[in-house]
Parts: sequence; structure tokens; C-alpha cells
Amino acid sequence: MITLPNMFDMDRTELGSYAERNINGLNAITLNAFQPRTFLKDAVYGSFAFIEGKDTLYQIIILSGGTSISKLADKLEASIMSFREL
Repeated sequence: MITLPNMFDMDRTELGSYAERNINGLNAITLNAFQPRTFLKDAVYGSFAFIEGKDTLYQIIILSGGTSISKLADKLEASIMSFREL
């Protein structure tokens, strides 16, 4: 979880949707973060996944900006859930 403090101002960030789950047969933790205003003068939404592979730990970060985050939430979720270890 080192990524979050480096990418978001944690004093102004809302965390949500923490879940331990299975992504295509691999153990994973997913988390969403939202920061209303950033140095970009727009909201930033992040979806994070930490996935335990057979021999590797993976970290997936998907960031999106804008005010219509709710429209993108399903697409970001689908992107993370499509992860496969080759």
C-alpha cells in the first residue's frame, strides 16, 4: 500500500471498496481511492489491485480523472478483473 501515499494526498482522500477476492484463480486485494481536487484541478479516482501470483506479486494501478467517475467505475473494475497470469 506504499503507492497510495505517494500518489494521493491522504488527508483529502476517500478510501472505499476494500475487498479480498479471487481474480482468475489468484488471491487479490482490491481498493478504490477518490480525491475530489488535485494539483490537476480535477478529481482523481484510482483502482488498485494487489495480486498474489505463483511466483510474483503484482500491483495494478488504474487512474482516471474527471467528474463523471461513476460512469467509469464498472470499466475500471472490469479491467482489473481481466488480469491473468501467463
